[in-house]
Amino acid sequence: MLNAKKIIDEFKLKIINKNKCDTNRKINGTTIHRFGLELSGWIDNYQKKSSVVGWGTKEKNFLNTLKNKEEKEKTIKKVLNINTPLVFLSSKFVGEPFELVLKVCNEFKIPVLQPNLRLTEIHMKINFFIIKELSDSTSKHGSLVIINGVGVMIIGKSGIGKSEALLELIEKGHSFVSDDTVILKKIGNNILGYPSPITKDFVESRGLGLIDIPLIYGLKSVKEYTNVNLVIELISMEDSNRINRLGDKKLFYEIFYEKIPKIQIPVGNGRTLSVLIEAATNVYLIKQKGYNSLNIIDERSKK
Repeated sequence: MLNAKKIIDEFKLKIINKNKCDTNRKINGTTIHRFGLELSGWIDNYQKKSSVVGWGTKEKNFLNTLKNKEEKEKTIKKVLNINTPLVFLSSKFVGEPFELVLKVCNEFKIPVLQPNLRLTEIHMKINFFIIKELSDSTSKHGSLVIINGVGVMIIGKSGIGKSEALLELIEKGHSFVSDDTVILKKIGNNILGYPSPITKDFVESRGLGLIDIPLIYGLKSVKEYTNVNLVIELISMEDSNRINRLGDKKLFYEIFYEKIPKIQIPVGNGRTLSVLIEAATNVYLIKQKGYNSLNIIDERSKK
């Protein structure tokens, strides 16, 4: 659930009407809405959704074209209502329109925020957070790391060596995102991976316990999230007979009706998993550029 308080706390924003508002209002609209047409009288079913409202210079100028104070207030009330969870005003939304918006918001107990930003800057900072919080999400058992710019989710049975391989990759300078649990969210056509709030920043290794990655390897070793571009599945040697040895078949990890490329790697004695995972990632990268080693071998065999 997303509410006004979560946005206010996340961005450390100052509430103008702090003592006259309710910050526990639910938000289910997935973007900041300007509702410009609604101000001019065109009313849609948007009121069924509790959407954050954002107004800037254009809306202020429109309100100033109206005949008198009463008409301005009536127009504002057409858009703002008891379900509106939050109102953002740009730094240039001033004068009588500001005073009237504040009056209406106090009446409906709507929090009013006016950071020292233009509305486009407010959209850039806040919109992604709203979309992320309200997007479809699920949790998967695995580890997440960024290798050469590629978001790689490592999956496999418990105890197969995911965390140990992850530690080796971090030691080599690759960026850590999550261990044990990966929160996956669908945003547009992208699948984004985040750490669980409980295990964030930690890797669990048998015999060593919980390892605080930013403390040991530095803050630059950790990223808040990444696109999941590739899934690498670690498989025991007993199950390796089902692996496509030549890698000529396309495998996918399906989630939220999207298909993420997948590579399977057998785990056995004497195999350095971090090296194999790096190699698999590089193979993925060159295939994205159209390179196919099997085609080269096939051409050579014809000579």
